[in-house]
Amino acid sequence: MTPFNDSKIIQEARQVISSIELKLMKQQPNQNKQNSVDKLNSLMHYTCYLEKQNNEFYDKFTNQLQRIKMLENHIDNLQNKINVDKNIREL
Repeated sequence: MTPFNDSKIIQEARQVISSIELKLMKQQPNQNKQNSVDKLNSLMHYTCYLEKQNNEFYDKFTNQLQRIKMLENHIDNLQNKINVDKNIREL
């Protein structure tokens, strides 16, 4: 996964927001348009936060899967040891 602040989509969105802000500066002040740009900026920050959180959850999930596999292997090894011990006792 790409780092949360470096993804191509986020970089492109920042460029679009910046170009909109520049165009607004050249026009007559319009509070509604500025509010919309502010909302876009807030959405961008929230998107970065969600992407970061998603990466953290993905890492935790991957770690848990690895731990589960390790525990399954340990259980299998113990079960094999029990079976060997049982076979030895039967002999």
